[in-house]
Amino acid sequence: MKKLIVLAFALTCSPAVAEDAGKEISDKAITCLREPSGAPIEYTASFEVQITDGGKIADINAKGYQPKTTEGKVMAMALSRAIERCQPYSSVATGTIDVTFKQGSKFIDPFKKGATK
Repeated sequence: MKKLIVLAFALTCSPAVAEDAGKEISDKAITCLREPSGAPIEYTASFEVQITDGGKIADINAKGYQPKTTEGKVMAMALSRAIERCQPYSSVATGTIDVTFKQGSKFIDPFKKGATK
């Protein structure tokens, strides 16, 4: 039955709709993130997230993460937990959604006015 639902979702949703759903999940989940100590400044993590009726999480499968270090893996696990913590995703259609998180290194320098670094 789950496979039928996923297939129906894949057939009825355009790639743009699925991409929007992934962004909606990542935007909401990032607010529930408890960033682990020693988290990398730059990271990427991607997941396949299965959504059931009512926006509940049925399953999460990691597709990949960077950096390929212990810290990167810990960050990916924290992001997976954040996805679970922030459910339900009631505005997201039932099915399997690709969800990607990416954090670059462009941060504001709080010491730019001469404070001691």
